[in-house]
Amino acid sequence: MANEIFRPTANGDLTELEGVGLENWEAVNDVKPDGYGTFIRSTSINLQRDLYLHQNHQQSGTILRVDIYFRTTHHGEALIKPNLNIYNGPLINPNPGYWTTSVQFWLINPETQQPWTWQDIDNLQFGVAMCSHSAGGKGGGYDPSNCTQVFMLVRTEGLPKSYGYIIT
Repeated sequence: MANEIFRPTANGDLTELEGVGLENWEAVNDVKPDGYGTFIRSTSINLQRDLYLHQNHQQSGTILRVDIYFRTTHHGEALIKPNLNIYNGPLINPNPGYWTTSVQFWLINPETQQPWTWQDIDNLQFGVAMCSHSAGGKGGGYDPSNCTQVFMLVRTEGLPKSYGYIIT
């Protein structure tokens, strides 16, 4: 099985989250996550979303599934936009305050209900949605949700054209 990793190369159709010090896509395209070095955040109690563009594919073979990985400190969910519509995974609430890598995968293109094609992958935007969470015993209020890394992993059958590692 060959895999191909896609990292953000530009902001996509939505940029609702706050980039801290960099453009949003630059804050989350880390090969190795750097925590609070570069990140995006949500200070809203309402879900805010970011979508990202990426490079075109280099692999070949039958696509088995599309995984979206994201590393957050609080509430987060994966997003994909194959063409017209945005699809989201479940809202994941990792251990608040600790960086946690989560993944959501799609076996088929949810827009066409057909197996993924390489054209689907090249046109796909992916991203993350987040909202702040209750600070609980910290005098009320809300703590921001933060994200330091987002990437897409396309899992395929066939021989890889190149090799690489996933570092999380």
